[in-house]
This record gives sequence, structure tokens and C-alpha cells, in this order.
Amino acid sequence: MNRAEKRRQRKLTGRTANKGPRKKFGGTQQALELAIQHYTAGDLPEAEDVCRDILQTDPNQPVALQMLGVIALQSGKNDIAAKYIQKAIETNPGDADGHSNLGLALQNLGRLEESAASYRKAIDIRPGFAEAHNNLGNTLTQLGRLEEAVIHFQKAIQINPNNANEHNNLGNTLKDLGEFDEALASYRKAIQMRPEFAEAHSNLGNLCSDLQRLDEAVDHIQKAITLRPDFADAHNNLGVVLQKLGRLEESVDSFHKAIAINPDYADAHNNLAGTLKELGRLEDSVDSYHKAIDINPELADAHNNLGNVLKDLGQFSKAKAAYDRGFHINHGGPWYNAATFADGDGAGMGLPTGKVSTSTFKLRDTIDQLEYLIAKGRIDSSFQRMADRYGDVLTEIEQMEMPEAVSKLTPGQLDRLGSFHNQAIHHDGPARIGAGTINGALDFKHIEKRYLASPVSVTTLDDFLTPETFSRLRDFCLESTIFFTHTGNHLVSSRLTNGFNCDLLFQIAEEVKERFPNVLGGHELANMWVYRYSNQSAGVTAHTDEGAVTFNFWITPDDANLVPDRGGLIIYAKDQPYGWDWEYFNANKHTPDVRQEIADFLADAETVTIPYRENRAVLFHSNLFHKSDQIHFKDGFENRRMNITLLFGKRQG
Repeated sequence: MNRAEKRRQRKLTGRTANKGPRKKFGGTQQALELAIQHYTAGDLPEAEDVCRDILQTDPNQPVALQMLGVIALQSGKNDIAAKYIQKAIETNPGDADGHSNLGLALQNLGRLEESAASYRKAIDIRPGFAEAHNNLGNTLTQLGRLEEAVIHFQKAIQINPNNANEHNNLGNTLKDLGEFDEALASYRKAIQMRPEFAEAHSNLGNLCSDLQRLDEAVDHIQKAITLRPDFADAHNNLGVVLQKLGRLEESVDSFHKAIAINPDYADAHNNLAGTLKELGRLEDSVDSYHKAIDINPELADAHNNLGNVLKDLGQFSKAKAAYDRGFHINHGGPWYNAATFADGDGAGMGLPTGKVSTSTFKLRDTIDQLEYLIAKGRIDSSFQRMADRYGDVLTEIEQMEMPEAVSKLTPGQLDRLGSFHNQAIHHDGPARIGAGTINGALDFKHIEKRYLASPVSVTTLDDFLTPETFSRLRDFCLESTIFFTHTGNHLVSSRLTNGFNCDLLFQIAEEVKERFPNVLGGHELANMWVYRYSNQSAGVTAHTDEGAVTFNFWITPDDANLVPDRGGLIIYAKDQPYGWDWEYFNANKHTPDVRQEIADFLADAETVTIPYRENRAVLFHSNLFHKSDQIHFKDGFENRRMNITLLFGKRQG
């Protein structure tokens, strides 16, 4: 509890004491005043002793109960605080401060719905209770009800416009909503009101970092550190920005400072490990990730990042174990390979929080996959209830917006989907194959020579995988409910950290690298992903990959392709300039302005068009612009075009 909160508690306790009923016998009021004196002086043990003495003779004395609750609250004993304050409220139900204090105790206990109800009672009793509005906003933010939280922060500011904390809290929630300009204004307002507000400077710096205004971010975070040299979060945040700026040794120093202040700071250990990885200190990076995980075993990012380093070290089995743990934290829980729908639905898992984006194609694909799994007997028929709930939401979005739409799920829609949205229902990766995964009849030396001799570093190979490998891998992609990401309304995808990894995939990557030593010998596996497209789609617009060499192959049968000479890949004989911000252009490639900028750049570029073929692989230089050729495939879930990409090496520049 901060100093302002303590002052508030002292004030409201004193105010409540003056309203407390006198005892029939003498001395109770005097004892209460003595308790308040001790409390105001900061002598909490003495105040607590006096209150306990009062309760010996009057167990329901509301002021003493309230004060004991506040003392417990300040001491971090939230369960005890809730009991005392609840008993005080039973005696004095019209006490707005009591309801607000109970809300705070319940919030600290993670009982968020009950906390929100207590704050609402406080506001009902005293509509102008700014702090209750502010605290309710914090609870609603934790519940993911961000728009509603904004309303209460704004109400608190309307009542008390000069409270810097409330402007800062509003800024945090607006940032989470993606309303960045408004969030910047809120942080600046908080700093204007309280220039020494270190948290607001740090938060403003973080947002500037997210907006790639890195020098400005450094200024604000360093200001926070100047104001509070022991501010571990600010040191950690500065480390993140310095890492983005490529000032890696300084970044390491900042993370070490954060950890020195708070040795159990899991996020700082995780971020330090990331910088150490960039510095090539992979073993040190592994150690730091393990420290982060030891502190917080549920930190999914640390498990996934550890998997990335172990992958770079060629330790694929350990990498897979780390990825699996991260995947289970983010997408597992009671739904993971549940025997029946009731098994997952009855587990009491919470709803997703914040804004959840979807598309009509993603919903359609999810429904089709569930019904495909039911028809194959992979999941119980009771999961049709899940498919039907997705269907209801799909119908609503189609009616409210359009059949082909990208949308944010409303709270009501999330409530109907329950806790299963973006959770793994069925996931079973295939094991390694003893006889090898790649077609041994292919002349890999000739294929490699053809690639190296190509003026644009592109070549193809047909019948890439053995029939057994192809079948197992295709089943894995059709049956695994891991397609949590959507791009526009035309494809869904999954990557290494979202369940798209298995022993068979790692075996394929190993064998591909072994077969092409002159092309891939110096490059480690960087990433893997799978895309599944709408049956009629323009696919992915022109872009480049963040690697050295891209190995892409297709796994949908040829008879699904309605236009045999199309549906594959178009590669431009033009590299992306290394001076371009790769992350910016990749993240925004589907936006009109960036798409047009790329189109203008490629206007005079020659192209290589590679028609779609089942089990055809394409090997090309990752920095070449490329895009999907127009996709016209038969209707039906099994007929959707799927491609798998193995990315090797690091992008230059």
C-alpha cells in the first residue's frame, strides 16, 4: 500500500471513529481514540492491541473491526483483513469506506468479481467516491474489461481531476486498448501534476518504446531512475529499450541492476537471457532462463525463449520440452486433450481477458476442424457443443458486420465461447521415423548446385517427403488445434511456440540441413510455421522472411487445386533493402499504405512463378520479396491449402 493509501486509511478510520456508537459503559470511546492515536503515529501493534481489547467487551464494535481490517490490509494479511472488514460492514452496512476497503482486500486476494461488487456498493452509497471508482477501474482492468475500466478511471478524474495516480492508471488501460495517443496524453498529464512521479515516467517510456520512439523512451525511463534509483522495474524497462537500440552491453548492465535490487525478478532474468542470446553467450542465456523459471515456473515466455536457445544449440529434444511447457501454460489447462466437453467446461477456467481479435474465417476454420475431429473419432461427439457455440458467434458477426470480417469479440461473445477460445483441444505430435523423412531418390547435390547457380537464389524439388512422413505430417496439421493466429480474413497459422513443433518436424529440419551442406551448413534452424488458407484467397502479400534461407513446402493434395498452374508462390528478383525496418514492414505488410509502398518498390522487378504441387518444396533466399499466388481450391476443410516453412539462419543487416 502506498503512502497516499495509508493517509487515506488514517483519514477514513478517524472519520469513522467519530461516527462510532458509544458503549453503554464508560471507556470505549476513549479506547477508540487511543487506538486512532497509535494508528496515526504509525504504531500499528499498539493500535491493534487496543482494538483487540475493545472487542473483548464488544465483539461487534464496527470501528475496532474496521481498524483491525485496515491494519491487516496494510500488513499484507488480506484474508484476515477481509474477515474483519466484512464483520464491520455487517454492523454498519452504509459505510462506503468499509465496502471500498473490503474491495481492496478481495482484489489483493484475487477474488476480482467480489472485489468489483464491493467497490460498486461503495459507489452506490457515495457516488462521488473517486478512490472507489479508481480501484474499481483497476479491478476491471485485471478482469480484462478494459472499456468499462476506462469509464471508471474517467469518472474518478472527473471527481478529482488533480490525482496523478488516476491519470496514470487511465494511461495504462488506454495503452492496453491500443489507444496510444490518448495513453500518451494521460501519462503526460500525470507527470504534469506530479513531476516526481517515477512510475508515470517509466510507463511513458515503455509506451514510447512500443512506438519505436526509443531515444524518448530512454529519456523518460532514466528520469524515473533518477527519481527512484532503487526502481527495479525502471532498470528492467531501460534494459529492454537499450536492447532494441543494439546497446547490448548497457542493456545487460541495466538488467543486472534490476536483479540486484530484486533478485527474484523473473522478468528481468528472462530479459537478461534474451540479451545474452543476442550477444552469442548461449550457455549464459540458458542459465538466466532457468533462473527466471525457477522463480516463476508459470512464465511462459521464459520457457519458449529457453526453447529458442536450446534449438540454436541443436538440442532439439530439450527445446521441444521447453516449448511444450510454454504451450501448456498459454494454451493448455483443462481443455488439453480433454476426454469430453464436460471435462473442460466444468474445470472453472477463467475467460480470456482484454480485447480478443478474430475473423470469420478463423471461426469457420475452428468449427470445421472440430467437426472433422469428431467425424474421425479423435475427439468425443460432445465437442459438437463447442462447435455450435463458435457457430453462434460466427452467425452473429456475419449478421452484424459482413460474411468476411475481422472483428473484436464482445464480452458477451467471449462469455458464450467460455474458457475454450484459443485453447488446445487436441494435440498429439508424431514421433521420429527410423527410416528417414526425406525422399532418398532425390539428387540433392544437383539440387544444391542448381540453387547456387540460380541468378535469384531459387530452386524447387518435387516429391520431397516420403509417403509415410507426408501422411503423418499432414494428419498432425489437420488434427492439431493449434491455429490460434489469424492474418486478416484469409489464413490461420501456428508457430514453434504455439504448438507447431514435434519430433518429426525437428527430424525433417535436421535432414534438410544435412542434405544441403553448402547452402545451410552455416545456418541453424531459426523458426518453423504452418499456414492454412481460405479456399479462395489472395494469400500472403509481398514480404520477406527474417532469416537467411527459406525452405517452404506444400502438403494439400493436388486434386484440391482448381487451377493447377496457379496457387503456389511468386518470388521477386529483388531483395528488401537492409536499411528498411524489417519488423515494421513485416507487421504492416497487409495495411494499404505499406502494401502500396512495397508494390511501388517492386514495380520493375522480374518474378519467378512457382505453381502449386503437392509435396513440392521451394528453396530460396529469405530476403527476396515473395507472395502467395492467387489461391482457388475446392471447398472443404481438408482441401484448404497448407504450407510449412522451415527458416534457417539470421537475416543480415
